[in-house]
Amino acid sequence: MRIYLPSDRIPVLIGDFKFLIAPLTQAQRLELAESVKMVAGAEVKDYPALMRKAVRMCLKGVEGIDGTAIQGARGEPLELMAGPDGYLTDEALEIIFSLQESDKLSSACIMLYQKIKELDDLPGVKVDLENVVKSEKKAVALES
Repeated sequence: MRIYLPSDRIPVLIGDFKFLIAPLTQAQRLELAESVKMVAGAEVKDYPALMRKAVRMCLKGVEGIDGTAIQGARGEPLELMAGPDGYLTDEALEIIFSLQESDKLSSACIMLYQKIKELDDLPGVKVDLENVVKSEKKAVALES
């Protein structure tokens, strides 16, 4: 069984793009859960808010499927900026949501809210689990 750390980067291939996404921490999962409310005894999900938060938290990078940098309309390299919280800025989110692949990316990020292994079940999404960029953090042995 593999365990992915929040500092790991999982390559997800969608269309002509390779998105690098990170597993969610427990705190991030709880924050996403706030998008689900109970109304008259039934769960009501605010899907737009859920999608936006999930992508904002999970997405750590994007490049062409061949490893090339993505270019803006004027040919400059496209860089996604993160805010002080480490999440994508609103401007970066707008760029991502302007991509045709954004719906599949949103679904992949929401699946991280549940289980990583189910990502392969999304049509048009290929998860490259063999090329996960592992974190540099070292494991700490627990003493008994």
